[in-house]
Amino acid sequence: MKRICVNIAVDKAMSDDELLSGTALLERVEAFLLGHVPLLAHVNVSMVEDGQVRVIAMRCHAIEALADFLSDHVKIAVLAHQHDVVLVVGNVVLLGGDVSWLKQRNAHGREIDITTWKETIEVKNGVDLGPHDVATIVDEYFEEMVASKASKRAWWLCYFTRRPSPKGKITQICMYYLNIVEITVDGLMDDEACRDSTRGTAMRLAEELEKKVIEEDAVDEGFLVPVKNVWIVDKLRMERDAAVQEKDALQIALDEKDAVLEEKDKIIADLKHRLGDE
Repeated sequence: MKRICVNIAVDKAMSDDELLSGTALLERVEAFLLGHVPLLAHVNVSMVEDGQVRVIAMRCHAIEALADFLSDHVKIAVLAHQHDVVLVVGNVVLLGGDVSWLKQRNAHGREIDITTWKETIEVKNGVDLGPHDVATIVDEYFEEMVASKASKRAWWLCYFTRRPSPKGKITQICMYYLNIVEITVDGLMDDEACRDSTRGTAMRLAEELEKKVIEEDAVDEGFLVPVKNVWIVDKLRMERDAAVQEKDALQIALDEKDAVLEEKDKIIADLKHRLGDE
């Protein structure tokens, strides 16, 4: 799976010691989501499934607002923090759980990402991924999924996609999609036939779901693009680029206005000169 970690500036008012991580991050993300219930209630969830595979897409302004909040409170260039954000969002939105369900150790001392009274889930996430990469993701983790059957019920393989970058101002529509490929491990066999079937089904459903949300959300361009960096970094860069485009467009308009005024001044000066000659 492609993974990228980059450096980007964060709020200088917060030292590295003050930036959130670990349990503090999990708790803060949960508190943010639960503190924005009106937004959270409008999370749009679409899904398709076939047998042991289910693919889910979530988007809403609560997730967008969470990115704005986290940009000042976490080391946003760290992929592990994106993992924890996905962990909390999925737990709260899809399972109705709280932070007590996260990163608990089982009787054998193994840490489980999500543990509820009836299921245990492992979460993996990456960057620069789209539906066509899902077969590769499944292939990468297939052996681990089979080996984890005694301790984990399902795996969430997650990635972000988004609408193509808008020209000019960023609109108020939801730009980002959190995609989760959920695979139930019970019944998986460590053989090529099962591997091929699982990755083929996962990729087919991921492609089907993308077409579904494009139609549901009336995405004008007709396609979504992979988020090539850690989700929050990508959002900040897109907003920066949009601001630069807006500034450039304003400068062009001002330059054109100045040119018109300059031409007007020349015309007036020429008229005055002619009238003076007469």
